[in-house]
Order: sequence, then C-alpha cells, then structure tokens
Amino acid sequence: MPLTLRLVMGSTLVCGTCLLGVGWLSIHTLHQRFDRTNASLLADHLAEVRQTVFDHPGDLHEVAELILISSASHQVNSYYGQLTDASGEVVAATPEFGQVVPPGTVFPATVGSDEIPEREQQSRLTVQSGELFLLAAKVRQSGGAPELLYQVALNAGHVEEWLANYNRTLGIFIAIATAASALLSWLVARSGLAPLRDITQSVQQVSAPGLTGLLGVRPWPAELAALAGEFDRMLGRLDDSFNRLSQFTADAAHEFRTPLSNLTGSTSLLLTRERSVAEYREILEAHLKQYERLNRMIESLLFLARADGKTVAPQIHPLAAGHVLCDIAEFFAPLAEESGVNLTIDGDATLLADESLLRMVLINLIANALRVTPPGGTIALGVNRDETGHTLVTIADTGCGIAPQHLSKIFDRFYRVDAARSSSGTGLGLALVQTIMKLHFGSVTVTSKANCGSTFQLVFPDAMPPD
Repeated sequence: MPLTLRLVMGSTLVCGTCLLGVGWLSIHTLHQRFDRTNASLLADHLAEVRQTVFDHPGDLHEVAELILISSASHQVNSYYGQLTDASGEVVAATPEFGQVVPPGTVFPATVGSDEIPEREQQSRLTVQSGELFLLAAKVRQSGGAPELLYQVALNAGHVEEWLANYNRTLGIFIAIATAASALLSWLVARSGLAPLRDITQSVQQVSAPGLTGLLGVRPWPAELAALAGEFDRMLGRLDDSFNRLSQFTADAAHEFRTPLSNLTGSTSLLLTRERSVAEYREILEAHLKQYERLNRMIESLLFLARADGKTVAPQIHPLAAGHVLCDIAEFFAPLAEESGVNLTIDGDATLLADESLLRMVLINLIANALRVTPPGGTIALGVNRDETGHTLVTIADTGCGIAPQHLSKIFDRFYRVDAARSSSGTGLGLALVQTIMKLHFGSVTVTSKANCGSTFQLVFPDAMPPD
C-alpha cells in the first residue's frame, strides 16, 4: 500500500473518529439538557396545578379549566393531565388524555403532596405520537378535603423531531468534513512526501560508474537529512567494494593467467619434437608445481569466499599454543636447516582457537618468514599474555623487512611486496591470515623495518563474544 494512501487513511480515520466523538457528545449533551428541561417543566406545571387547587377550596372549576387548556396554552409544550379523587373518579382531565396516553399505561411512583418531583421520579414513554414524559403526584386540598391524584404527560415529540433533524444535519456535516479532511490530508501528505520523491529520483540516477555522494549536498528536511547522509556513506562503501572487486578480479585473472600461460607454453614446446623420458619427467615435474600453485590459489579463494559469505564456522576450543608451535616448528625444521635459518620457540599459553585454522595461519606466516630470511638468520616464535588477558602469538624474523609504503597493503588479496621474489606464492597468504583472525574475533598486526626483519603478532581474545 502506498505511503501516501496510508497517511491519508490514517489521518482521515483520526479526523472522522474525532468528529464522530464530538457529534455523539453533543447529541448526548442535548438529550441530557432536554431531559432536565422537560423535568423542570413538569415540576412547574405540577406546582401550578397544586397552587390552583389550594387557592380554590371546594371549587375545582379553576383547576379543571387549567388542565383543559394546558394542552393548547403553550406554543411548544403540551400537557395532558387527569385529576382523580380518592375513589378514582376523574374530576378533571384534558380531553385528549385517553388518546395520547394509552389505557393501562403505568405511571411512575406517586410523589407526595409535600414533595417537589425530581427528575428520577419521572419516566419516559414512547408512543405513536412521540415521546411522553410522565409524572404522578398527590395534590392537597385546603379545608381538610381528601388529597387528589394528578397524572400528567408532557408531549416531547417536537424535541425528538428537532433532535432527529439535528442528527441528520450533524451526520451530513461529519461526512462532508471527513471527505474534506481526506482531501486536505492527501494534499498535505503529497506535499510532505515531495522530498522523498526527490530522493527516489536521485537514487534512480545512481549507477556503477558514479557511486559517490549524490544526496547529502542538497538541503533536505531534518527527518531525511540523516537518511541522505547514510545513503551517501553507503554509496561510498559500495564504491569501495566495487573498486576492490574490480581490482580483485583483475588480479585473480592475472594470477591464473601466469601459471596457465606457463603450462600452455611448456606443453606446446613439449609437443614440437620427441624427447627422452628424463626430459618428459623434468617437464612434468615443472607442470606439477604449476598445478599445485593453481590448486592452492583455488583453495584459498574458496576459503575466502566462504568466510566472506559467513559460511565458515570455526570449531573454537582451548588449545595449548606452545604445543601447536612445536609441531609446526618440527614440520619446518628440515626446510629451515636446509636454508640455514634458526627456528626458536619461547613461552606457552592456552588460547581459544580452531586448531586447523590456527595451523593454517602459522604455516603461512612461517613459510613467508623462511622465504625472506637469509642463511644465518633467525625466526623466533613466541607466546605470552598481555595485561588485558589476551593471548599473543608472535612470529619474528630477521629477513629483508617490509618498506613502510607496503605495510598498509600487505593483507590485500594478491598484493605482493616484490612479485619477482614471490613467484612461488599466491599473494593470498596474508589475506587468509587476516580473515582467519577475524573469524576468531582477534586481529593481526605487523611491524617491520627494511633490512632488519618483520614481526607479526596474532591477538586472540580471552573469551568469545555471545551469539
């Protein structure tokens, strides 16, 4: 459902509900007011009848005349009364009393001759001619004569007719006002949402070649300014991601092209003439190295893709870091001895890690250190805890070091400090290290000085964050 329609429907519903509430309250108030007025009129009429009877002892002619003309003496209100004596004989009555008040009508409880009738002592009766307000009261005669019973009905049909016309008029007004509020709400909502439409048009103009700040430069309303700013920042992140993806694609294509070109050229050369078994074997061994390099690149890329897609779930549990370092140092010992590099291990601590991923990190870092450390150099492996309780694993070498301009990029995929000296690598090792450390909610840092060596430090937290 469009937002404009939602706003119009909501505001119209609120407006209509308020109008209906005010209308109901006004009608209820009018009913209450007319009821009080009718009750007061009946009480005044009864007082007039009582006074007339009291002023003319033994002579009911005056009161009979009063009752007779009560139905016609008022322009609006008509009274229909009946005065009976103690035996129930009608002394005086309005001629239309029997027609207006149906026979057998039950009047409310009789009011004493000394009582002033209250509203609660009257009742309402709906008949064909309209609404009647009924009252029954004792009337005292002077001179000790027996009390009389006066039953009277006030015809309030004119009030009901007026209220019915008022209700119709009010209903028409509420309908028109609700329709007008819907129209005004639509105009206001359309005007208020105009900046949102402008943002939509601006967003529609966004394309891959221009993912830069497009919205934040315009003076948006306060409610949309934050959205525009966040959108610009999102575009910046997307632009950076697209650039990285383009660079990654280009780098991956280049890295795959090199071994494939080598394999294609070597195979073509191999097929130019007959060769000896030794020559075939030598060429196939060279091919195998290229296949292994391609396989490592593919495995690394698949792992990075799974990590980016949040599908890698490390099995993290406490590990003795010293024991893992000893195992890996033992694995690299023959290669280090052949290269004339000294491997040392210092310290031990328990850390939280996935053992297979930890071994992958250490193998990558130690293999890199062996490639750059000259004969007579040292690779020092160490484990310790800092003052915050984090476990630190360090791999320090005395190799050629890394120039400062390269330090911020060495964890990028396919980035090589010196491609000529790293032809055997894939350019993904340090990217794997950083990704694996992020999976452990840890970090990897590097400090280096040209011609003095590099130190990589792995920081493992003392506890995993809650899910």
